[in-house]
Amino acid sequence: MKTNRNRPINILIVFFLLTTARAATRNWTNRTHRTVPKVQHAYYAYPHRSCESFSRPYARSMCIELERIHRSSRQPLFSPPPPPTEIDQSVMNESTVQRAKPEHMAAVVDQWKETEISKSRKKYEKLSEKIVSWEDKKRKKAKRKLHRTERSVEKTKLKATQRFRDENERIEIIVASARAHAYESRIKEELKVKEKANLMRTTGRKPSTCL
Repeated sequence: MKTNRNRPINILIVFFLLTTARAATRNWTNRTHRTVPKVQHAYYAYPHRSCESFSRPYARSMCIELERIHRSSRQPLFSPPPPPTEIDQSVMNESTVQRAKPEHMAAVVDQWKETEISKSRKKYEKLSEKIVSWEDKKRKKAKRKLHRTERSVEKTKLKATQRFRDENERIEIIVASARAHAYESRIKEELKVKEKANLMRTTGRKPSTCL
């Protein structure tokens, strides 16, 4: 008995032909009854059939493989595009109010400007006060330092003057003592000379040297 090896392939061809005919019949029925066909992805259009209905093992294995592929591909290859973003209603309302009431918006802007300017002026007034306070503090400190230096210089000057006076007094004492010693020495020498002269007169001896 000869076996036809192409029989499983023929069965699959017949199976897909039947599927196509069924889909065409469904589309014709939908057009006849004017019903909107359900949109379905290509992966979801695979018809369900039990693989046990195939008698040949080869056809059954192909059916099982097709079912596995069908189950693993439930999701489309490409995700659908995201829905359009909704515009924030509050932003639209604000823009509408701005277009509808420009005068009111101008008043609000002017009030905000005046408020910010007043804040800035107050801030810089406080900063100017701090600068003036710092300047006064530093100037007073410099004056105190100058007075301390002057007092220190005055004290140093007084000390230097006192040292000068003490040194002069010491010099005067030394000079007076030296002068007294020199005067005494001169008197003693003169007395010696006078005594020798008297002695020579009495003895009649002449001096060895004559000046």
